[in-house]
Amino acid sequence: MGYDVCILGAGRIGYAAAYDFKKLGYKILAVDINENQLKRFEENLDVDTMKIEPGIESLPKLKDMSRLIASSLPIDISREYVEYLIGNGFTVVDVSSVSEDKISYYEKLARESGGKAFLYAGVAPGMAQTLAGALYSELEGLDKLEIYVGGLPLEPEDKPLKTNVTWNPLGFLWQYNITCRKVVDGEVVGMDPFEDTGVISLPGEDEYEYFLSDGLRTLLYTLKDVPYMAEYTLRVKGHLKEVRLLRDLGLIDLEPIDVDGCKVIPLKYTAKILDKRLSKDPRDKTLLAVYGYSGDVKSIYYSYTYYNEELGLTGMQMATGFNLARYGHMLLEGLFEWDITLPEYVGLDRELFRRYLREVEDAGLKIYRVEERI
Repeated sequence: MGYDVCILGAGRIGYAAAYDFKKLGYKILAVDINENQLKRFEENLDVDTMKIEPGIESLPKLKDMSRLIASSLPIDISREYVEYLIGNGFTVVDVSSVSEDKISYYEKLARESGGKAFLYAGVAPGMAQTLAGALYSELEGLDKLEIYVGGLPLEPEDKPLKTNVTWNPLGFLWQYNITCRKVVDGEVVGMDPFEDTGVISLPGEDEYEYFLSDGLRTLLYTLKDVPYMAEYTLRVKGHLKEVRLLRDLGLIDLEPIDVDGCKVIPLKYTAKILDKRLSKDPRDKTLLAVYGYSGDVKSIYYSYTYYNEELGLTGMQMATGFNLARYGHMLLEGLFEWDITLPEYVGLDRELFRRYLREVEDAGLKIYRVEERI
């Protein structure tokens, strides 16, 4: 094998992951269907690149080229690609949201093919699940778990929707248009994102509004004895009113509409507009706070990542891409006994969690913990 890591998907997150993998000393190949995106990897990171055609038919040629596939593909295609990789014996670390209700199927695929995978290797899902697992372990169970996460602009006031979009705009809009799951009294309930909103003041940060998101993912299965769990997305105050207008107008609908004889999916059209209008300002921050409650104890793990002008990387790029790289590094180091590793497994194992804290600190991500009696 000529390379240690193949970055599959040369977008913003893949770029940050490649930066950190290179920092770790790995030889990297970046792969994408877009030559222009690959040029940035060549020119700025001095890594080899390869253009491929769209579709999983291009994946077999990657089989013997690297020790690890680091997948940072868009949410709308990632599931098909990752399932193929697992089923064909690849070792893969994936940042996207594959189907959490198919984990046992992925485990079966991995056993049969000899593949290994680390799934949900980003910030949320990813770091959020790892920190949730750590709180569960440290407090010997939880009565309540709340996750608050968001990518926000450093200067929001003059921006449409009071935000910039420093990650996949399709994924950004997707979360406003789905049924979100939370756990109430031990039962999983589905809700509209705007049914559960509020305002919260984060440790050492400002006050933000939040809405329910569908980010618990595998925690619905791995921490099923926790009677209350929810994940919320953070936004600048006033954002929700504006984005709700988009939804009410049908601009993030999934059903195609006819425009002069052309079928157009409003969600994808609006995502293109946001990518054009709201991606120009990279100055952002990614905020993550995980609250665990047990008896009269409230413990919080939090990590805030801010735009790095020197590196030219957004907070979202670093928080997500660096986690992708560090989970991948731990996978390459042979630290995981499972065929399919989930991020909460790292938090639930105290030795693995200590190693994870060292890894993300080396990458430049800071994690803090506070605890109080309530």
